Amino acid sequence: METKFYKYRDELYLLPDKQKAASENGGEAWRSNGRSHNDSWHIVLTVFIMRIECSEAQGQVLHWYRYLQRGVERLMTIRAASLYMTLILRKIRSYNRAGDSENELKWWARLTPGKRKDVKHILKNAALAQGFDDLLGFPGLWERLELGMLRRFLNLRCDEELMHYLKHIGTIWRSIFGEHPGSILDGLIVDKLELLAPASASHDMSMVRDLMSKGLLFPAASLGTRNALLENISRVSGLIPSLRTFFENLKYLEPCSLILKQLLPRKIRGTVRQAYERAYVRADPLVIQCSDGDFKRVDPLGAQDNIALGYQQLWLFAMRHFPELTELAPRKEIEKQKPLKKAINSARMHELGFLAVKLGFCTRRAIEDCPSSRGHSGTSYICNAENALRRTCIYPEG
Repeated sequence: METKFYKYRDELYLLPDKQKAASENGGEAWRSNGRSHNDSWHIVLTVFIMRIECSEAQGQVLHWYRYLQRGVERLMTIRAASLYMTLILRKIRSYNRAGDSENELKWWARLTPGKRKDVKHILKNAALAQGFDDLLGFPGLWERLELGMLRRFLNLRCDEELMHYLKHIGTIWRSIFGEHPGSILDGLIVDKLELLAPASASHDMSMVRDLMSKGLLFPAASLGTRNALLENISRVSGLIPSLRTFFENLKYLEPCSLILKQLLPRKIRGTVRQAYERAYVRADPLVIQCSDGDFKRVDPLGAQDNIALGYQQLWLFAMRHFPELTELAPRKEIEKQKPLKKAINSARMHELGFLAVKLGFCTRRAIEDCPSSRGHSGTSYICNAENALRRTCIYPEG
């Protein structure tokens, strides 16, 4: 068997000729270790290549090839463990809802003590457990559930935000299936549809039609069912979510929640949203931030709507400026130096405190970060917030 050197982008790979396969794009594709696309794991490492004549590059080629092999083996092990865990959780919740305690206990017994603790920690949150229960009818979504990460994000105290996204996932997929059973949904279909916006992007809709015509979407369904599903998919205007996008978005939620917690006491009761609701006095006047330092007055809404409007603006501020307001560093890239942590920008943190008080959230830390609390020219609403805090002790723990 002849071995040749090939290049993909800036990385070199060593691949045997007999593993060559035709690609849809007319390039040359390769399958690692002779695996076929019909293998149970569907692991096909495809690279589009151009031949290079570079005998001195053998050391680098072998390095990358072996690194790639180790990575595949590790991914297979991790993926198997993740699929098994999600299967167990699905079975536990399914039997729990059916009132079948005997079979539920059998599935609990399959968990190690550490994993059992993790699952109990998740299910202790009744609202979150209900959010996952609503997705039991779509087994393909569960193949991307990452229980280890979920426990980490539960500690953020952002239960309302997590629930909102889970509800959004259920709403979109129920609109896609309508009266048709969600049991025909598998992980490969979810992978193809997630993050597409068929009703808003013509390119995405063309891709969906192409996949459907090739039988790559819902192949087990009848022609009439597939046509109905295609019509429903075409009406989805936003991005199609999944549990994978749920966890990916949580990575952006984490630094923002840490930022908002800096205006709260170290120990809070309940969730971050509940803590801000308790800290709310009144925004006078009610405003919307249009840009840095630019606010537009709006007519007062109901009490809960006023709180929600202000709370959302704090999240938007945190999202815009999170690189300056947290010490979190990006993940280390392969064979690159570890990124350095940056110090928090105190001036930007003062802006956040200023904004919080202007929107009616009067925590002690927010007031301390306002200009009037640092000897600069104050404004009436900051003075009113300070007086309200002293008079009513609206937020005694902070």
